[in-house]
Amino acid sequence: KMRRGVATLIVFLLGLVALAVIYGPALLDLVSERARVEAWLQALGPWAPLALIALNAAQIVFAPIPGYFVQAAAGYLFGALAGGFYGVIGMLLGAALAMNLARWYGRPLVARLVGPARLQRWESIIHSDSTWPWFVLLLGPVGDIPYFVAGLTRVPVWKILLIALLVRMPSVFVAAAVGAGVINIPPAWWLAF
Repeated sequence: KMRRGVATLIVFLLGLVALAVIYGPALLDLVSERARVEAWLQALGPWAPLALIALNAAQIVFAPIPGYFVQAAAGYLFGALAGGFYGVIGMLLGAALAMNLARWYGRPLVARLVGPARLQRWESIIHSDSTWPWFVLLLGPVGDIPYFVAGLTRVPVWKILLIALLVRMPSVFVAAAVGAGVINIPPAWWLAF
């Protein structure tokens, strides 16, 4: 049973890697412009919420770019509340996948995904098995790399996800509200989120 589970996991991950290699450049191109993300999601019709959740999760793992474009597109398409909700689900799924990939495949995979020099810088900042430093770290505008680094520690995944939910959920809803046109934030202020 254990071998079958490991084999299934390996096939699944190889499939994800193949999809990333095949569609990764197109995904990066797509998510680099908010208007393109919105047009793509609108074209999906009723599948748009699932695609948005998957896109938000994928941008954490395969293209650590700011998810605010995707979350703003969610707000534009679904409104501030529903868009924020979909954004939070995608953020948590992507964070869980990033941490688990780091746990399963270790430092070599994380170094390949984020770069060895960048990983070394992050590890010099934080490599703690305590939850409090992660809480403080995730409060700042640090992107998605901390999820991979957290996966290299002994902090339980659920604790990091709970911290991410508490400290990052407000910024996801702000991004969705901006996309929905409920609030207007100057682009320079995005760094605070």
